[in-house]
Amino acid sequence: MRIDNRSYIASTSNAEASYLQAQSTYSQEQVNAEQAQKDWQRLNFEGEPNDLVLRKPQLQAASAQLTSAKAAYESARLDLQRTRISAPYNGYTINKQVDIGQYVALGSVLGEIYADKGIEVNLPLTQNSFAQLQLDKKPKVKLQATYAGTTHTWAAHITRADRVFDPTTRQINVVASVTNAISDQGLELKIGQYVNASITGRIANDVLVAPNNSIREGKYVFLFDKGQLKRQDIRIRWQDENNSIIEGVEENARLVLTNLGNASSGTKAKIAGTEDKKPKKAQQGKQP
Repeated sequence: MRIDNRSYIASTSNAEASYLQAQSTYSQEQVNAEQAQKDWQRLNFEGEPNDLVLRKPQLQAASAQLTSAKAAYESARLDLQRTRISAPYNGYTINKQVDIGQYVALGSVLGEIYADKGIEVNLPLTQNSFAQLQLDKKPKVKLQATYAGTTHTWAAHITRADRVFDPTTRQINVVASVTNAISDQGLELKIGQYVNASITGRIANDVLVAPNNSIREGKYVFLFDKGQLKRQDIRIRWQDENNSIIEGVEENARLVLTNLGNASSGTKAKIAGTEDKKPKKAQQGKQP
């Protein structure tokens, strides 16, 4: 788009003229200062001449005027250049807020565009979720959205993350670049569309996926061991609405899922559905 530049051309011409005039004045003052020095030496005056005699204040004033005129000229040229507005990349216009013949003020929003080279999706993550990413590996992302009963899927990968957490939500945004804007089912991903994302995280070793209701006070679980309850402290590596990935439970341990109320470690217990088997008495006249 273009803004009517006639007044800007005039302003630039005036600024250029002032700049050239300032250059001339400065050059003249340089010559006058040199001539004043020569005159003092030619007349053989005693002592050193003062600054007024050598016209130093006049030269400094001309130099300051030249600097100011040059800055005004550069500013006018920049304003003239800004009358032609071009997108910094190839793309599409989402909306425009000005029309032909309309007056606009400095700082006015003229429209909104986006690049067509690639689509990026902002994904806000909690601190715990962000800690599970290996950004140097560019984690894979699966984006999903449902339309008319059909779930569409797009492939993407994490390319970068913000440097600061949001001070309000305490979340951080990571950016996923979409590999192909056309889903596996043939639907194009649109700008401004909401999607659900599944991100590949770190590989966790020696961990257990446990239901959230099996974790007590967020720091320990109960194990069934030799007919008793055994308290086991754990550390939660990751958690969602239903399950947690925990550390601290050995392989083949028997995790208690039942809500036990105020049970304590060492309480006798048995697995539901099992009964103690007692030996039958031998009948008389028959071999046991």
